Amino acid sequence: MRRALTETERLNRYRVPAVEMAVRILKQLKRHPGPLPLSEISQSLKVNKSTCYGVLKTLQQHGLVSYDEPSKRYSLGLALMGFGGVVGSRLDALPAARPLVRRLAEDLGLTSYLAQRLDFKTGIIVERVEHRASADLSIPLGQQVPITAGAMGKCFLAHLPEPEVERLLSSPGLRPFTARSIVDVHRYQLELKRVRETGWAESVEESLLGHNAVASPVFDAGGQVGMVLGLIGSNRSMPEERMAFVGREVKQAAETLTPILQGRSPACAAG
Repeated sequence: MRRALTETERLNRYRVPAVEMAVRILKQLKRHPGPLPLSEISQSLKVNKSTCYGVLKTLQQHGLVSYDEPSKRYSLGLALMGFGGVVGSRLDALPAARPLVRRLAEDLGLTSYLAQRLDFKTGIIVERVEHRASADLSIPLGQQVPITAGAMGKCFLAHLPEPEVERLLSSPGLRPFTARSIVDVHRYQLELKRVRETGWAESVEESLLGHNAVASPVFDAGGQVGMVLGLIGSNRSMPEERMAFVGREVKQAAETLTPILQGRSPACAAG
């Protein structure tokens, strides 16, 4: 009997090296605060200089990369703004999400966020409201987070099929972000069971020392986790004894958001 391919293996079958290089170049330019010369781009990515040049010129032709002739340096192109506008318009199609995220932050005095799954190993922040009481914590829009990280990760994994959970726990595995991060697989699986039972996840300094978090899944039309709604605060604004109360609040908000976004709970989807 042939072994079923993992999601990563299936994707790798269709990799196009030139496209992958283009993506790596765009990510490199995004990470760097200023324009970069060809030599630095090719060296940092460990790719052939002439091949890198060809990909850069193709990206430049489509406006995805800009080239400054006097300095001979490359930066992200203005055409990327158009892509951002399309993504933003899709998020704007969820009119109930932003007011609810904002209300949670204002009512509870915590930073609130919405996250989606970007790919097999990564989540991404698609909305956030930073409360003034959490001024020491900033969550940039578009920030990418390992899929196993903190309360957000527990919400994503809690409702995945068991084989997929096992693959994620073996690769990328449980990363120790802090001394309090859960890296024991059995203990982590008990946390996932708790999420399914209570409807929310907790993270006590697991992703960032001095900060706690709670989160709850928002389900899509198929009863899968489409988004995660979460709250983060310092130990002072969200001490451990307050987390159960905050957890019930975020669960109620996620349950409100699910049908508004045309989603339904796993029980309803199964029925």
